Amino acid sequence: MKTSKFLITGSTGFIGKKFTDAISKIYTRDAEIITTSFTGSGKNNFKVNLIDPNEVRTLLSDIKPTHVFHFAAMVNPKANEESKLESFQKNFVITNNLINICDKETSFYFLSTDKVYNPANQQSSEDEVLEVPDNFYSVMKLVCEEIIRQRFERHFIFRCPIIHSTGETASNSFIDNAIMKLYGEQHIKAYTNVVRHYVLVDELVDFLISIVGSVQYGTFNLGSQSASYYDRIFSIALKNKLNTDLLSQDIGIVSPQVQLFNLTKFNKTFKKTFN
Repeated sequence: MKTSKFLITGSTGFIGKKFTDAISKIYTRDAEIITTSFTGSGKNNFKVNLIDPNEVRTLLSDIKPTHVFHFAAMVNPKANEESKLESFQKNFVITNNLINICDKETSFYFLSTDKVYNPANQQSSEDEVLEVPDNFYSVMKLVCEEIIRQRFERHFIFRCPIIHSTGETASNSFIDNAIMKLYGEQHIKAYTNVVRHYVLVDELVDFLISIVGSVQYGTFNLGSQSASYYDRIFSIALKNKLNTDLLSQDIGIVSPQVQLFNLTKFNKTFKKTFN
């Protein structure tokens, strides 16, 4: 039987590091795990500039991955808007290099964003994306989605909402920042009128590992039941026995206030819900 080879990009990032640590504990003998980073430190970790197609070609010709978990990306929407060239390089160019050079039989796993949807439609399904999203980050994600679908039959594209933990500095989410302040006994305010889906990063990691070998290919919305920022933070604080008296309600002037989508396809396909 062909040995599985997992290539993980962005292996030192918030999601990538957790995923790499978790899958390395599971596939200890019957698979090879290869990661990329700017430093190249660690076992089977390669220092490679993924923007350079020649470096990508050299890497892939040596390892010939059977599965690619592509986490390397520029994810902050505001930063993408302010630095469009960098966004183009780190989101599209890197993904395009991997796609063009990987074997067509590769299983390709990709995290996209809920921002590809019109927030006015609070039940958007996977075939209802905006023709031209109003932010550069979503444009890059949509273009990458399309070229992945064209190249690989074995593709998993997940349109994710806010991905967070329960208070970690590696995360750039408002949720983690708020929880860390509660751990530090600081008072915080959270919006009650800003409503989203969410994904706990550990749950996401466990799910991605669980679908290795799955043939349920396609594009899926992924997330928890909807909740306001305030309710999400309150529930985490309560579970972790933090002082909820330090958390107060606030009203935010942000756009969109509500960003939701339809989870039916994901839940039916994978028989999975997120907390």
